[in-house]
Amino acid sequence: MTRLGIVVLIVLIDLLGFSLVMPLLAPFAESYGFREWQIGLLFSAYPTCQLVAGPILGRLSDHYGRRPVLIFSQAGTALSFLILGLSRDFSVMLLARMVDGASGGNILVAQAYVADVTPPEHRARGMGYIGMAFGLGFVLGPLIGGLLLSLPLAMEWRLRLPFLLAAGFSTIAWVLVLTRLPESLPQGNPAREAARVVSWRGILDTVRLPGVGPLVLVGFLAVLAFASFEGTFALYLQRRLGWEARSAAFAFAGLGLLSALVQGGLIRRLVPHFGEARLILAGLVLVAGGFAGLARVAGAPALAGSWSSWASARGC
Repeated sequence: MTRLGIVVLIVLIDLLGFSLVMPLLAPFAESYGFREWQIGLLFSAYPTCQLVAGPILGRLSDHYGRRPVLIFSQAGTALSFLILGLSRDFSVMLLARMVDGASGGNILVAQAYVADVTPPEHRARGMGYIGMAFGLGFVLGPLIGGLLLSLPLAMEWRLRLPFLLAAGFSTIAWVLVLTRLPESLPQGNPAREAARVVSWRGILDTVRLPGVGPLVLVGFLAVLAFASFEGTFALYLQRRLGWEARSAAFAFAGLGLLSALVQGGLIRRLVPHFGEARLILAGLVLVAGGFAGLARVAGAPALAGSWSSWASARGC
């Protein structure tokens, strides 16, 4: 298998673990009596720590190479899932999420690895493979989680098992990095000498570039909306429609499938006809409509219409 194939496989395995537990973290935490603010902290701990650690890991990967950082990241993710699967204590679970966020530079470093090993004319295709791994992971992960919750086990272990399996997926990815993935930045590579710390000055200079600032703001608001949805959707389905965690996992799998179909097939056909700007605007309108519809959902048919609008818009 080529280096590109190996790193895409690693990303797929990593995303399987992440998307496997994403719909189940809130029901898992609620089963131990955690309050809503505690569940919110569990979700926010990961991106907060990743925000701080991401630029640092990126610089380290430039200076010391991609492989050491990927080994560290995968080990931290595996340890985090293992702790989540075995713990009942809020503080310990919060620490596990922080560890995962602080070591969670694996996807960004994997993208840098793809850029290292592909010539410029093939780089877009390589990044497309990473995107394909994302889409497939977000379909298969929740689907596997729903199937695991269908096993004839005690409820506590049905909720714990997906986290333990996610730890297993991350361990497999760690072994692949350790044994099969060579370094993409050899000693003497100019990228190592040009490694720079990401600074607030550099961020501000980038945001001030023509057209970049509004896109950054739109991206921030879109991710904020998705993060709010991600953290509350399973509990929303439980309290509004009486769905179990298993049904929430299958619902996430359906969202992932629809979003992947839009991103992988529909968008590239629409862009030449309508352009990126119009599609971004249409996507934002659909997302807003989908969320507004979710606020009024009273049954499965209305839910299907709202989340279809939302998932389709994510591709824009």
